[in-house]
Amino acid sequence: MRQRISDCISSGRLMAGIGPMSPNSAESIYQYSHANGCLVELIASRRQIECKKLGKGYVNNWTTESFADFIGKMKAKYPNNRVFVCRDHGGPWQGDGEASLPFDGAMARAKTSYEADILSGFDLLHIDPSLDLDKKSSLERTLGAGTELLLHCSEFAKSCGKKINFEIGTEENVGKAASNDVFEESLQKIIDFCSGSGIQKPLFVVGQTGSLVKEMRQVGNFDQPASGELAACARRYGVFLKEHNGDYLSEYQLCQRLAAGVMAINVAPEFGVIESRAFVDMCMEKGKAGLAAKFLQLSIESGKWKKWVIDTSNISDFDRGIVSGHYVFATAEFAKIKAELDAEEFDSNARQRILERIDFYCRKRPIPSRK
Repeated sequence: MRQRISDCISSGRLMAGIGPMSPNSAESIYQYSHANGCLVELIASRRQIECKKLGKGYVNNWTTESFADFIGKMKAKYPNNRVFVCRDHGGPWQGDGEASLPFDGAMARAKTSYEADILSGFDLLHIDPSLDLDKKSSLERTLGAGTELLLHCSEFAKSCGKKINFEIGTEENVGKAASNDVFEESLQKIIDFCSGSGIQKPLFVVGQTGSLVKEMRQVGNFDQPASGELAACARRYGVFLKEHNGDYLSEYQLCQRLAAGVMAINVAPEFGVIESRAFVDMCMEKGKAGLAAKFLQLSIESGKWKKWVIDTSNISDFDRGIVSGHYVFATAEFAKIKAELDAEEFDSNARQRILERIDFYCRKRPIPSRK
């Protein structure tokens, strides 16, 4: 897999990880990869998709197991796909309802979730011990949790006769570029641990580049020199640097990443916004403004918009509804609203918009000079 990713990057394609914000976005990933013959990562967080033993996710009410069934259907429908199925943000306190758990309890649930991923045929696990909900974190504990999870998942995969790849990230995204010294110290310890434990070293390491998503825009200030140092450090250790929170980029901003050597990014909420806008637009085109209003109100009442907003007192109802619309796609209330439109026509229109934006992130580009 490492060589396949390297070949993808060398061909002038960004290695894009895209979140399955809905069945439409998940299918679009397979459709695009099939049609263009390129690697694309499908990145599912634990809140989006979770194993049956721990509940389910908000995306289509999928469990890890039912999501794996969907993936099987997509592979049959799009046989030339090169989709790499990934767990995004696995780790302690990354699942719903875990905020009040002690650290050991959150770690136990993370292991349970990862085991289901492995049994369900995921290709890569993002080991993310970065959250500090008990306010007792330290670099030592974070690295200890990361290596413990790496070892557990590696041994469990071997016991099941499965192959698994890893992505590692030990810092929470705060919109500020990471210190290269701390980044290298952490990466070196992880690589040394993997080498000493007979574990395949991670394919990706997450680096804080300055990116940050709020509302429906990229509000982070990409630090190109610092990101270039992180990318060079990652290359020295034989891993690929990945940026998270890569949504809403312009061509200029994306090329900044390429020039710095950031050749892999994750994008998710943007694709939920694309589909929410598509739904409202179709309602208006069909003369059904009342349906659009019902959808927006349902989204607002979910309260999920609050996590994306900079100033809760300074945002329109329309923007609140759009930024969190994807959280209600799987509800019975939305199903009733959608039933008043031609669902097949909507899904086709939504997938077309999603495909266009996937192409923005995945199409071939000249790789800028890093001078």
